[in-house]
Amino acid sequence: MKKLLFALFAMAVVIGCSKDDNVTSPQEANGQASFLSVNFKAAGSITKAEPGSFEYGSADENAVNSITFYFFDANGNKYAVQGMDNYMTGTLSEGDWAKGTEPEVEKLSGMILVIKQVQDKQIPSQMVAVLNAPADLQKSMSLAELEAAVLDELTVAADNKNFFIMSNSVYVDEQAETRISTTKITEDNLFESNIAEGEPGYNKPGTILPEGSVPQEVKPVDIYVERVAAKVKVQFSGINDQNDFIEVKGEDGKQLTLPKAGSDEEVAAYINVLGWDLTNTTFECNLLKQIETSYDKDVLGFSPWNNPAFCRSYWAETQAEPLHTLTFTDLIDQDIDAAKYYFENTMQPATETNGVNVEIVDGKVQFVKSDAEDANKASQLVVAAQLVDQSGNALPFGRWYGKNYLVDDLKAAMVATVDHRLFILESTDEQGNKKFRPIQVGDVSFQQMSVTESKGRYKVYMTAYDNIPYYDATGAEMKTADAAYILEHVDPAQIWADGHTYYYATIKHFGDAIGIVRNHCYVLTIDSVTGFGTPVFDDGFVITPEKPEDSEATNLSATINILSWHLVEQNINL
Repeated sequence: MKKLLFALFAMAVVIGCSKDDNVTSPQEANGQASFLSVNFKAAGSITKAEPGSFEYGSADENAVNSITFYFFDANGNKYAVQGMDNYMTGTLSEGDWAKGTEPEVEKLSGMILVIKQVQDKQIPSQMVAVLNAPADLQKSMSLAELEAAVLDELTVAADNKNFFIMSNSVYVDEQAETRISTTKITEDNLFESNIAEGEPGYNKPGTILPEGSVPQEVKPVDIYVERVAAKVKVQFSGINDQNDFIEVKGEDGKQLTLPKAGSDEEVAAYINVLGWDLTNTTFECNLLKQIETSYDKDVLGFSPWNNPAFCRSYWAETQAEPLHTLTFTDLIDQDIDAAKYYFENTMQPATETNGVNVEIVDGKVQFVKSDAEDANKASQLVVAAQLVDQSGNALPFGRWYGKNYLVDDLKAAMVATVDHRLFILESTDEQGNKKFRPIQVGDVSFQQMSVTESKGRYKVYMTAYDNIPYYDATGAEMKTADAAYILEHVDPAQIWADGHTYYYATIKHFGDAIGIVRNHCYVLTIDSVTGFGTPVFDDGFVITPEKPEDSEATNLSATINILSWHLVEQNINL
């Protein structure tokens, strides 16, 4: 039986997509045998879009444990290449990425795929490649099924190691009419081989061979792949060389001071960075990136958002609702230099019905800018820190009615506003005479505002304990709800318990667009810190970032650079 060699070079983005979702049963692959030669190049570092530059993937980020190929006809139906299956999965014995030059920055050593055509000799029209595919995706799937596939993990575990999932890069063609998510296959990519089954050199369909196994050369097919993860790194340029802390400055640029227990004078304030993470993140994404053809670069806020010459794009639609899940405790991380990885988040799907942060105007997708009220859908960098003196001693404090207090003094001041209305039974003598005293700090509960509040969630208020009897000025015992009402109507305060605070900044993509997109590396450089940050009273409280009222202005100044692994750099002043 004749065989055909099928050469394919896999790079970081896809070519030739069909959006026809008609599905038919595949014919059995029992006709002409074919070979497919594959070299992968990583879109993560391939193409250049201004502004920004590129970063090579690390060994762990580039590691490939398996490659899964899916084959389709022109309509996206399954094209069987071994038996009734339209997919094949193989592992790599040699899979190092070699660094090159732009636009072909990284390249994976080649391989040969052995496939088999259907009996009518029609060749497969298009294909998709997935590197490190999850087990539940290693099966026959139509193009429509692949487009609908959703990932809830960014990596796949194998051999005690995590491998990053990569899939065909998605972009819009040069005519800005068609979304491309597959690699096109033509007859020029095939050539005949006369090795029949049973003869020396025969390989069964589904086999993946090393590059060079087939001597004849044919026109290669280029496949571009990109990681589904977005990468974030944070670096701190404003750290003091003497004590590894960052000075806390006011809007006038002068260093701020705070009260310190046991000292009559205030001391210079610094922050000690304890960790960082992103909040308002999503927890799933499409296997193949979803984009529209109608994005308006002027409204989107950066250009180019699409680069068909290099088979990639720089935007995406988010299909999952971003969530706040982080507490201060979650943020504490000793290795603040390590990169973290996330699902993409561009806030909302760009549709008329789902677009909370987008709208369709004259058939074009318009995006919310970073100064819009609904920008709270964007992913935000949150930096956890502790306010300290120059020696690293914590500076817990509180703020109430525009004045800074030591925490115990602040609590006493709050209680003093109602200690003439609430009393505690201190003792009862033998004659039944009762002795009362005004409530003290230990008699009330200090709580952080509910996460369901629309704002001011960082504030601390007083309330009653359920197990403590309270009395009014006449000596009559009060209902707990009545005591709580009195306490809760005292204006809340801001308390930086243990000196804990956080700063945050919305991550910009390019220009005015906000969000994080797969296969981009966001390098956030913290340039300076202004103000004391947002107070943290309860370390276990879920953080929904907001700036405090009645407090020294709080800002995170940072620079963001995006690597492609396209680099986005952002300088931030906290």
